[in-house]
Amino acid sequence: MNQFGVNYSVLHDSDTRLNKNGENNGAWTANERILAAVQNRPNGAKVRLVASIHNFEEAYFGTNVSSDKPYNAVEMIKGDEAAKEKIRKLLIALVNHQEPLPDGAVEWSDQAQLEEAVPEHT
Repeated sequence: MNQFGVNYSVLHDSDTRLNKNGENNGAWTANERILAAVQNRPNGAKVRLVASIHNFEEAYFGTNVSSDKPYNAVEMIKGDEAAKEKIRKLLIALVNHQEPLPDGAVEWSDQAQLEEAVPEHT
């Protein structure tokens, strides 16, 4: 998106700094790479960087899923009006940067903000 110089949003899983064994979580370092890519946007381009706390399913459905994630997300949205509304609000906020994010999502622009918003481990 940076090549085109347009406004955009990025939605990603925050993961946790530590895994369940208390060791550094390699997935957490992806946040730094995502931030670096966003910081390389052209002057004037607006980017809304949003993390789902800890992952999409936990943030918006209150559950953890280990397999068939896209299928499970669709099924949860189809069967739960509250979940459907939360995802609708999320999508609107990703398109319109002035709209509020639903619970479970955090907008961030530096590593300290993300660290403050995300518990160290689950």
